[in-house]
Amino acid sequence: MIFLSIILFIFAFSEAQNVCQTEECRKLGKTIYSSMNVSVNPCDDFYEFVCGNGKYDQADFMSELFVDDFKELMRILKTHKPETSNQKVASEVFQKCVIDKNENLDKFMADFWNDEKNDLTTLITEATKVNLKDNGLLNFELDFTEIDGIRKMRVLIGSNYGKATGQFLSIKEDAVKKIESINLTEFSYQLLPEEYRRYGALDDIIYIETNVFDLDDIIKYKGVGEIRNNIHAAWMKGMLKNYVKTHTSNDCINENVLKLFPATMGMILIEKSTRLQLNIEKGNELFEKVQQIAREIILENEWIDEPMKKTMVEKLQTVKKFIGIPDIHQNQSALDAMYNRVSAKKSLEKQSYFELLRNVNHMNIEESFLRWSNSQTMTYTESPIEPNANYNPWSHGITISTTFLKYPFLNVNLPEWSEIASAASVIAHEVTHMFGPYNIKYDAHANQQNLSETFQTNYNKATKCLIDQYGNFQYPGFETYLNGTQTVSENFADILGTKIIDRIFKEYQETEQNPQLLPIPGNYTLEKQFFQRVAQSWCENDVTLKTIEKFQTDPHSPGIFRVRGMIMNSPHFGKVFGCPVGSPMNPEHKCEVF
Repeated sequence: MIFLSIILFIFAFSEAQNVCQTEECRKLGKTIYSSMNVSVNPCDDFYEFVCGNGKYDQADFMSELFVDDFKELMRILKTHKPETSNQKVASEVFQKCVIDKNENLDKFMADFWNDEKNDLTTLITEATKVNLKDNGLLNFELDFTEIDGIRKMRVLIGSNYGKATGQFLSIKEDAVKKIESINLTEFSYQLLPEEYRRYGALDDIIYIETNVFDLDDIIKYKGVGEIRNNIHAAWMKGMLKNYVKTHTSNDCINENVLKLFPATMGMILIEKSTRLQLNIEKGNELFEKVQQIAREIILENEWIDEPMKKTMVEKLQTVKKFIGIPDIHQNQSALDAMYNRVSAKKSLEKQSYFELLRNVNHMNIEESFLRWSNSQTMTYTESPIEPNANYNPWSHGITISTTFLKYPFLNVNLPEWSEIASAASVIAHEVTHMFGPYNIKYDAHANQQNLSETFQTNYNKATKCLIDQYGNFQYPGFETYLNGTQTVSENFADILGTKIIDRIFKEYQETEQNPQLLPIPGNYTLEKQFFQRVAQSWCENDVTLKTIEKFQTDPHSPGIFRVRGMIMNSPHFGKVFGCPVGSPMNPEHKCEVF
């Protein structure tokens, strides 16, 4: 009887407080509460208050999402009849990965690699088209430059040997050297799709610059034989990086399909999930809301001069949003045009497993190179079932992968304020990156601009505040401090992103008549739960030496410092939790960007 009375009391309390009782709400409420250390005063250390008990790791729920999507992809690949060219290629690679267990690699090498017949240009091109990052001889970077008033893709070509051996033979600056052994123009030309080579005008889009090492001298120093061997080794490494020796279905999906066909797999998942399609719509709505609030913040800042405001607003209005999947991958005909290259010379059925790997790598490199030439660099190159959110300044596009469009970020059975605190927070962070310490120098077309003295003075003051503040964060239990300079861009995005979602939340409160709370014991108000939800996304395991080593080169701050930084600089947190001015989480002096 007593037990029944307790149940009735809890039910009545939930009804009075309008507590959400869906399965998703109960699960999220349990997750948040299990992480909390309520013995800690939230005004002293909000991270420990939210995360100090369970040390709930982001990887836990991310792995749950991965497993669910992985199972769905396994089912689709085994039962789904491919309908489009990109799906057919992915399906063929998967099937042959599982079946072709005895393919002769030596024979394949002999068919596709002939050191004697092919010159260095042909060999280096082949190696590059299967291993872009390391072709055995050259390394090159892509960016943009203006030549005689024409915007071109610049290919900066140097040598891998200088870094590896320290043989700095001769420096060439701002000059294009004619290299007898390798035709750099032909090399760059061959990286474009064949149909574009036929109809395109290479000189109109590409400017080649060799300003690092004298490649001819290096070739003479090393000898052509050793050069060929190194290029061949790089080609083999590129070929084997996606080769699956085990031939199990799980490994063929992980090592082949997800790495080679991220866009295709993402499209399949979206097509098969009505809920995910609805969440993509919701994600787009949140993106537009973030844009609106960011615009308001920019326009209300008096120290930002009018030309700069115009530039910043243009960046906001023209940014490409890739919610769930990029625009080119939403267009099946455009995607198929890419994948038709894989079967252009030989049908998929007649290609061996290695041939398919080679030709798919070629297609991916060609497509990447082509999109660079059109200022549209790929932004969706990671697995669709891995967390991936980024801003690409060259393509001026923001990618939010499907991971952030599912529970616990977006779900129809969660209160909208929880989605603002999580999904909108991810979006706002990436949107504000376009105004961060590095990207603020570029307009919407990736052209560098002149910043006024007033703007630069105020902007530098804001970023210096962040550098100094975060530079005083000490890893608990260690004599090591966070590198405030190294992490300033990410900290900037955290602070401005939090300011944006805080305003969106305030607007939500004004329009939502009876908002639902999460079932978190402790009778926390809506405002308190909002801050708890924001912070809980960054709960991590205890800091260790490995943690510190990892973040020595990471531009992101550890979760403990991200939470403390966002909370300490929030203008509303102190009022919500009743923190006196001067307390650790409500300092008198706060860093504010814009």
